[in-house]
Amino acid sequence: MSQLAEPSNSLLGRTARYCVYTLLLGLPFHALIVIVLGQVVGFQPYFQAWKELISIVLVGGALVISVKEDKMSKQVYVKPANVIALGIILLGLSLTLMGGVPLVPAVFGIKVVLLPLVLYIAVQLAGVRISQAALVKFVLWPSYAVAILALLQEYVIPLSWWTALGYNSSTILPIQLVDPAVKSIRAFASLGGPNQLGAYLILPTILGGVLAIKERSWRYALGSALTLGGLVVSFSRSAWLGLAIASVSAVLLLGNKVVRIVTALAVAAGLVALLVSYSLLPQYLQNTKVQYFLLHGRYNQSQQIEGSDVGRNSAQQKAITVISREPWGHGLGTAGPASFRAVQPFITESWYLQIGFELGLLGLGLFIGFFAVNIMHLAKLASPLSFALAASIIGLLVTNLFLHAWADSTLGITTLLLMGLLANERFTKDGK
Repeated sequence: MSQLAEPSNSLLGRTARYCVYTLLLGLPFHALIVIVLGQVVGFQPYFQAWKELISIVLVGGALVISVKEDKMSKQVYVKPANVIALGIILLGLSLTLMGGVPLVPAVFGIKVVLLPLVLYIAVQLAGVRISQAALVKFVLWPSYAVAILALLQEYVIPLSWWTALGYNSSTILPIQLVDPAVKSIRAFASLGGPNQLGAYLILPTILGGVLAIKERSWRYALGSALTLGGLVVSFSRSAWLGLAIASVSAVLLLGNKVVRIVTALAVAAGLVALLVSYSLLPQYLQNTKVQYFLLHGRYNQSQQIEGSDVGRNSAQQKAITVISREPWGHGLGTAGPASFRAVQPFITESWYLQIGFELGLLGLGLFIGFFAVNIMHLAKLASPLSFALAASIIGLLVTNLFLHAWADSTLGITTLLLMGLLANERFTKDGK
């Protein structure tokens, strides 16, 4: 597959490519590396900034290359997805300045929301070329290591090992349970938490399944089963749901007309069955262990939910109320994980509500348009990686209804780097 243009193998071009390699391979292990080095050497905040330093080098190189490759950069800037991305960046910076957001939360908000978009454009401006065969390895190989670590954490590795590595209440809790009543550990492996682990493993699980079908390979099937196992022991319900949606999307993208019709009917029947049985769930789940895994809490005698879902629902309702009253946005760093650096943190328990609060309904609409344009492009490329990435993005968009999943640097940067690398790919008749 060809690209619009490719800069010569200059020092800047090679540096940009190596920056992408480093981010793709290093981000899945970011939390583990930083905590261990912080424990052994100290100066944890300095190690934590490695991904930002790599990003600055990549963006700086891309800007210099874009000046030298003026024709290519003009083609990049006028592409619809890039126009939308630039619109989000300008809107975010403008609202943050006008809203008078304090410096520290503003910087973290820019890093969380805008940095992945900047990198998405940067790899296109730098003309970074990495074959899809190589990208498949960059996606799958780290995920296998992460999944193995997750399973070992769930069944083998003792708690004392994690505390010895530096995991504690000021870094990442060394043990997280589904519920105190059920002693099932929620694995986080090398990620920042169980939800981050589950969301990260959606793409490699789908990609392994797509490759297993396309190439009829047991190797990829086993790899997909491995990453699925890691995803399951995260006990992230949002990630489970995202995987289910991504799996259906992959079938619809890959299958012929008959397969698509059968899949659509099966999904419709499942939804009808779920709606019909919804009123019976409290009675069915009460006094069973299943309720703890599905609710991360329990139904009480009045058949009301007790547990983490209560706080989540309250936070979402509060965010909806504020957004409906003030739909123009408050600036980056005023909601979501970045707001922990503010005087009054505001966790919305939904990425969509976070963006709606920070960038207003306009910013939220731009983000949805950005992902929609990219999904259509990936679907038209019709390669195993593009199909898997498109299906995974659809699943992750559902996951983000209940989590701030895109705010995780591993997921956000990795996904948008892959989207940027495939953004310049041209369509071919056979999809190869």
